[in-house]
Amino acid sequence: MSDSVKTCLYNASLKLLRIGLTGGIGCGKSTSVEAFRELGAPVIDMDAVCRDLLALGRPELEQVRAAFGNRVARGATIDRAALRHLVFNEDSARRRLERILHPPAFREVEKWVRSLRDGSNDGYCVICIPLLVETDASRHVDRILVIDCPPEQQLQRARQRDHTRSIKPADDTEDIMRIQANRDQRLHLADDVIDNSGDLAALRRQVERYHRYYLDLSQSNNSASR
Repeated sequence: MSDSVKTCLYNASLKLLRIGLTGGIGCGKSTSVEAFRELGAPVIDMDAVCRDLLALGRPELEQVRAAFGNRVARGATIDRAALRHLVFNEDSARRRLERILHPPAFREVEKWVRSLRDGSNDGYCVICIPLLVETDASRHVDRILVIDCPPEQQLQRARQRDHTRSIKPADDTEDIMRIQANRDQRLHLADDVIDNSGDLAALRRQVERYHRYYLDLSQSNNSASR
């Protein structure tokens, strides 16, 4: 764990522990998030926040249209598939999109966390950040939870999921894996790891264990601050 994260985690003023959940494509982030949600943990998804920022009327939508023009613009909106293809194939385009979307997205996340802290929540919350490692988003969380499985399993699961959803590009899976941090980089930064190389029951058992652990850790931190 980095010193900055340690400082944030053990800050006596903290009431709500922020868990940054991440992992590569096909590792099972969405399934893990749902399992935490079913246990009562407040959850927010950075991808969903970014999608909301591209809704009609949002200034970020206009910034993206201005940045990429006809390559992604479709009337008053954008072609999300074209934007996805662009950022997965051009590093400069991806970095430009991140500069547009990430600052307001993290402001929305911080606003959500503050609303939880202002309420009766004194346990933990889960912030799902798929590119947490790649974008140095660790400063927004107190602990990093990595959902892990072998790369060949990632590829198999992602392709199976896209086939089930009738999504075309199997090649996109490898493009996404190329721009994501590799397995060793994610595990190096992890405070906690869920091994999702097994079945759903095994994943749920680990989520339940971390759920209890995070509640105990938050309670311990809050008791020490009194």
